[in-house]
Amino acid sequence: MTWRLLPVLVVAAVLACVGTGMGMDAGAGAGVLEFDGEVVQLTGAQTGDSIWNKSNFGGFCYNLSDDACVGTEALTIAAYTLEGPDIDRTIDENCLIYTTYPIWHEYELYRNLGLTVGGNSTYWVEFWMGEECIAINQSANSPAKLLVEWDSTNTRTIATGEEWDLGMGYTLNAVGIDHRSDKVLLSLKKNGMELDDMIIDVSGSDLQDRVCTYTANVSGVPDTPVFSCYVSAVFRGTRSNMVQVKYVFLIDDTVTGIHAGDDYGVMEVKTISSSGITLKNDVPIDLTSNTTTPIIGNLSFKTTGNTSAVEFYPHLIREEPPIHSGGGGFVLDNYWIDSSWNLSENYSIAAKDVSPGGDKARIVVLKNGVVVGEALLTEELRASVDSDCSYSYVKNGTEIINATLKAAFRGYASNGVGLAEVYQRSEVDGSILTNNASHLFKSADPAGIPWHLADGYILAMKDIGFNDDDVWLELSKNGVVVEEEILNEDYASMFVYTSGTGGGVTCMVDRVFGGCEANAVKLVNISQYSDVNGTTLIAEESHFYRSADPAGMAWELMDEYVLTMKDLKDSHGRWFHGEDKVWLELSKDGIMLKEDILESGDLFAYENGLESVDCTVEAVFKGCLADVVKLKNINQYSSTGVPLIENGSKTYATADPAGEMWELYEGYSFVPKDIDINGDKAWLSLLKDGVIVKDAIVVDYGDDCWFEYYNATGALVFRAYLDAVFYGTESRLIQLTYASQYSEINGSALILFDKGDKKTFLVSYRHPTTLTVGDHSGVDFTSIQAAIDAALPGDTVYVYAGTYSEDVGVNKRLTLEGEGADAVTVTNHASDSPIFNVTADYVNISGFTATGATGWGARAGIYLCDVDHCNISNNNVLI
Repeated sequence: MTWRLLPVLVVAAVLACVGTGMGMDAGAGAGVLEFDGEVVQLTGAQTGDSIWNKSNFGGFCYNLSDDACVGTEALTIAAYTLEGPDIDRTIDENCLIYTTYPIWHEYELYRNLGLTVGGNSTYWVEFWMGEECIAINQSANSPAKLLVEWDSTNTRTIATGEEWDLGMGYTLNAVGIDHRSDKVLLSLKKNGMELDDMIIDVSGSDLQDRVCTYTANVSGVPDTPVFSCYVSAVFRGTRSNMVQVKYVFLIDDTVTGIHAGDDYGVMEVKTISSSGITLKNDVPIDLTSNTTTPIIGNLSFKTTGNTSAVEFYPHLIREEPPIHSGGGGFVLDNYWIDSSWNLSENYSIAAKDVSPGGDKARIVVLKNGVVVGEALLTEELRASVDSDCSYSYVKNGTEIINATLKAAFRGYASNGVGLAEVYQRSEVDGSILTNNASHLFKSADPAGIPWHLADGYILAMKDIGFNDDDVWLELSKNGVVVEEEILNEDYASMFVYTSGTGGGVTCMVDRVFGGCEANAVKLVNISQYSDVNGTTLIAEESHFYRSADPAGMAWELMDEYVLTMKDLKDSHGRWFHGEDKVWLELSKDGIMLKEDILESGDLFAYENGLESVDCTVEAVFKGCLADVVKLKNINQYSSTGVPLIENGSKTYATADPAGEMWELYEGYSFVPKDIDINGDKAWLSLLKDGVIVKDAIVVDYGDDCWFEYYNATGALVFRAYLDAVFYGTESRLIQLTYASQYSEINGSALILFDKGDKKTFLVSYRHPTTLTVGDHSGVDFTSIQAAIDAALPGDTVYVYAGTYSEDVGVNKRLTLEGEGADAVTVTNHASDSPIFNVTADYVNISGFTATGATGWGARAGIYLCDVDHCNISNNNVLI
């Protein structure tokens, strides 16, 4: 017996793991790989066993990881079964033996990241009929086909709404991305039926939270992992929404159990246990020349036309799923920020999009203009883990390009992406081609606001970020840009330029402000050094950029000082809200002395000798109906050091809205005035006999959720906990818990909420308005009750002259004003009920004639039921 390699058809064992057939790219249709084993050539008796296994048959060689050949299958023809050239070409019964057994294997996810799949770090692999399977519950008789398992080099980008074909009827869909967080809703389907939907959050540093796993009862074993993937990034951009997945694992959950006596092709299962399976042929197999003889599954023997020997070899056809490889799974579109940045060897990097929050960017790597890599990155200083901000493009085991996202900029006038620590190696010899380079992509080049320094330098504020924390600064000399950076007031705030001759410019971004009326940026610690001799030209100065000079709301202090609330941060439409900010300006005799951008809790301070003004920002509130700034601890001293204002307070408010009123005891009432446009703060007020004794901005999170009022004696009168603020499309609400009121007379509890008690208030979603009623064109309603039903607390219903037949119920704080008692008559439908039935406090009714309440049970023309603070005047009531 002789053995030889068949040219062209047979490849070496390890290389055969890749196969001699067609390879697949992710997203392509299912293809076929073909494998040919070592050739047997018998010119005489077969004196020994003929064996094929992973070492001489690519069909039994599997690349589980690191290109290592792994396999447990063996196909054996017993010795003395065949004899060439034509004496015995038949494999008798039980002379062809196929064996396999399961082996232990780590999930790629666990091997690379230390993360588990459904709580498991390993699974059992069973190679069955030339296919890689999973031995369910380590049982050799329950193989489930392994459709795919990706290693660390494979990545797929999925656009929202895209249905990704995983093969065997499975699809994965990125249904949607949360508007204000890094969450994605994924849907796994099979044959169009949803198996599971999963919300994955990638915002935290615990990477296990990014693992999406679907388990099912497979072959009687519950909680068996069927599908798993690692969501490496979630991206909501200005032009595109997508996610990236890695470490995809998928099995076919349809399992046919293997039992002793089962037939597979010409083979019969002889023995089966947890340790392995043995099959033998139960019919003779004839190896006729130039034929293909099926054995089991897609495994067959191919015989050649050699007439001087029995010459044959095993042949396997293996179908490949559409996601066998992760390469090529990119979202291709025509969105670009700036032109691509050309590197060496025809590589380039392009910026595609940024997030509305200005914290993420989408980039692609191109080779000869074709996308070969894609990354969804988070700014380095905001990234939860290092892998969120850096991207590595690897080809054939060599890291070709590596880059880190330093800045993603969503500006008013331009979008930008700043890459740094960019390295490139040659794909030819591995040499360094690009070493620690940086590049700024920008969609436009706005003029910005210039500031002329010394020696021909100009430091321009080009643009600010849409969410008021980023600023784009550009330094130029004699019209040539020498440095530009995107900086952040909290994370990367230092601007540094060195000329190389001892000169330079440095500064720090203190505050970035996008206001309702103007944008502003405050720089501090500004220094400039001469390019000629390094001498100091500017030392530790500050500068205030402003796009406009709004009038604001002025408050006159003592000695001609004026403290003006210039503007508030514009939070409308903001993707990421952040802290509310206010722009304050102190002036005297029309000359600006100091201006600053502040947040809640910040100190505003000005000193000129003994003269001084200082205060603390208590709260900044961008409401639905009003803007509010509250200052506390206000102190002013004269030029001689005399106190002019001590520990004062001031509230700037653009309007005075009022919501639903809660009437308390002893003349007190509680009114929620407004909620902020982000739905996490409320402006609350407490009144005594109609006069405000306390108002405050309260948040519904953290430790500042309590609204409390102590009277002049220090006694607690009222307190409540702001449990929730709701900003809906149809209504705006607040909810209080733990409310209590104590008597100012004897300290007894007048209101004391039990655990679980809640009080919900309707907050106005517009300013009070006047609704009109009449029978002519141009009015809002034709009936009084319809106007009342549509009105909000605080509104006025004005009724024109005419006669109205209706029963009027007033159940909210309103003003009902008739054109005059001699012009407006209201008569009820039923004579035994009141004409006006008032069941709410603070109702005003005037200018009506009420008539017709004459029947049994009639109580009054205008009936007030258990209410207070109502004003009924200038009416005629005829009974």
